[in-house]
Amino acid sequence: MAYNLNNLKKIAFALNEAGATGKEFVFLLCQVGHETGDFASNVFLTHNNASGITWANRPYQLNATKGNILPENPKYNYARFKTLKDWAADFRRITRKSSTQAGSLAEYAALLKTQRYYSGDQAVYAKGLQNAFKKLSVIYTKLTGNTLVLPKSTTTPVVDEKKKNKLSKMNPIFLFGMIGLFIYFYKK
Repeated sequence: MAYNLNNLKKIAFALNEAGATGKEFVFLLCQVGHETGDFASNVFLTHNNASGITWANRPYQLNATKGNILPENPKYNYARFKTLKDWAADFRRITRKSSTQAGSLAEYAALLKTQRYYSGDQAVYAKGLQNAFKKLSVIYTKLTGNTLVLPKSTTTPVVDEKKKNKLSKMNPIFLFGMIGLFIYFYKK
């Protein structure tokens, strides 16, 4: 399934507003792409909750109210956030330790697993993150002509030196700023 680019833009903007940058930004965006089914989940659309965060009724979960019941565990509810920025701030709170320590998507998946962020198979989750990154890389390449690469053991995404062109001095995270322009011209 292709990404919903309008929703991708909204989520990227919210993560950026909440302070996510560099590899953390890329990791979180890949994670949300994986968890929302290409940025189109019902919980995202109805609760401003792009990662299925459960309602905690705690002061640190700013501007959140009790949302719909989790189908897989009826004793919990989704958090319904007032804005996507509120969701992004809480998402960063939950994932910050893993996203700042990891050097690759596979390491990120492993750290989230040890944090008990998810209960499924680690290899499947890591593959989902990689697939999301591949889709985001395709969008980046279409927008800039460069190839976005996330090495296995570095802390920031880089442009593939063999395939760089005159736009190669652009920050790979530039992709997410360009998404808005892409959507604008795509709709015309």
